[in-house]
Amino acid sequence: MPTIELLKELQAAPFHRKVAITQTRIMEWYFKFKGQVYVSFSGGKDSTVLLHIARRIFPDVEAVFCDTGLEYPEVRQFAKSFDNVTVMRPKMRFDEVIKTYGYPFIGKEVAERVYNSRLCIAGGGQLFQALLRTHRRITRSE
Repeated sequence: MPTIELLKELQAAPFHRKVAITQTRIMEWYFKFKGQVYVSFSGGKDSTVLLHIARRIFPDVEAVFCDTGLEYPEVRQFAKSFDNVTVMRPKMRFDEVIKTYGYPFIGKEVAERVYNSRLCIAGGGQLFQALLRTHRRITRSE
């Protein structure tokens, strides 16, 4: 299991060692899946470097770019300028997802608080006022 010490050691390694480790991992990945692999390519700096390293070893590696509609036009154009890039689009745009399912939250606790707040608002604010009075009593007594 990786440890914080191993992470620090790898971070301190010289650049050529990091590239060699990356190349080894790419080869392991490629051979494990018998070449039936792809690089998830966002058009950003990290995935661009990864795609470059992978294609230096295996020029046939496909890249997959997910065009969500939220990318800057320049990023979209850059990603599509590469050879052997499959462009995928979600069935539903992000704004449609938000309208249909609501905005994604950090966690269940935050989602629950928002849900309860909406219930309070829908109830004419009476429940909200009661919760607020309860909260004030609790915080004063602490």
